[in-house]
Amino acid sequence: MNRHMAQYMSGPQEEIGKNTRGAKHHLLVDRAVSRDCKTRLTNPCTAWIDYKKAYDSMPHTWILECLELYEINRTLRAFIRNSMGMWRTTLEANFKPIAQVTFKCRIYQEDVLSSLPFCIGLNTLSEISYKTGYGFQLQSGAVVSHLLYMDDIKLYAKSEQDIDSLIHTTRIYKNDNGMSFGLEECSQMVTKRGKVVGTKGIKLPKSNIADTEDSYKYLGIPQANGNYEEAARKAATTKYLQRVRQVLKSQLNGKNKIWAINTYALPVIRHLAGIISWPKEEIEATDIKTRKLLTIHPPSPAP
Repeated sequence: MNRHMAQYMSGPQEEIGKNTRGAKHHLLVDRAVSRDCKTRLTNPCTAWIDYKKAYDSMPHTWILECLELYEINRTLRAFIRNSMGMWRTTLEANFKPIAQVTFKCRIYQEDVLSSLPFCIGLNTLSEISYKTGYGFQLQSGAVVSHLLYMDDIKLYAKSEQDIDSLIHTTRIYKNDNGMSFGLEECSQMVTKRGKVVGTKGIKLPKSNIADTEDSYKYLGIPQANGNYEEAARKAATTKYLQRVRQVLKSQLNGKNKIWAINTYALPVIRHLAGIISWPKEEIEATDIKTRKLLTIHPPSPAP
């Protein structure tokens, strides 16, 4: 299915596959847009869209329809359809079963197979966003209309009218497939001559999407007219050192403590590495603190 969908996946969705940078690619594109805005003092408008319980609300009927749309192998479609038909749970009260409920929406987040059909179900949204013709044009001539990583969506446009149209296009799409916005997590930002300005927000039929008041996190990076690099570095460093302390205070032996640091603590910093600027002095200071913690908490003797 991965090999087959490689020819159909839109640009943003391609980074979900194998041998890609994944979320880092999206963050680098977003950083390029931010720098272009500051350098040329342009007026990009952006919006962050969050689907309410996205993994639990995408209908199985929509997933199966998209699998057929992209001509997935008939045998695989039948296998997925039959598998989804057996996704059910039992309701209990006072430790006694009441009824058995079959899932008609939701996927298993930790399941290797489920994530791909979910991305296929949202790939049509990416294609529709491209066809609108809206987007922000970089100095190089490239046009960025949106970033889509799993259910994390960020929209770009050159004016308030265009970003309004993109948001409503996304709203119509989610209405068609039975999903809904998590409005408390949605926001927009309008920039004039490189500076953020306030607006009345985007009006929706039953509510509205307000301006971002302070900052917004996209794929773990705080944003507001660009990345809050200093705040992101400090938060990541603090979290990294906290996890190092947790590992070193455990009863693990020396080998397993190093293994735990590499797999539990380092990814906090690795996620930001290459995305934001990290002064050499701060890296050296963090390294010194790590070595001090290793000295203060010697490894437990091997069993």
